[in-house]
Amino acid sequence: TEVAGPIALITTGTETTVATLNVPTTVAQNIKIDYAVSVDVISTANANFTFQIRLYLNGTLLDTRSAQRSVSAAGTSRFPVASTNVNTATTTGTATYELRIAYTVATNVTSSSALNIDINAIRFP
Repeated sequence: TEVAGPIALITTGTETTVATLNVPTTVAQNIKIDYAVSVDVISTANANFTFQIRLYLNGTLLDTRSAQRSVSAAGTSRFPVASTNVNTATTTGTATYELRIAYTVATNVTSSSALNIDINAIRFP
């Protein structure tokens, strides 16, 4: 699934959902999730920021990737992030995977957005 972007991100600690993927599952089936996203951060001079890209399954956190940077000059920073996660389905039905982004630190950050967002699943019997 490719998500049209950019998606504006909240930089005050609240998660922003940037992608959702529903996957039909059978109990004990292995599900491989791959995702990629770029995060643009526009900041003024002497900025410091940390954000997390979080993968959820049915509302439960599965995986977190963090990025942190301190910059002395104003400008735009881009962070391409990709990850893979494999888990085993515990029920037969539909599993909902969500990709969310949250800032834990955002000093002198003017705005931020997610773009080039992709998420896909492969089911293994």
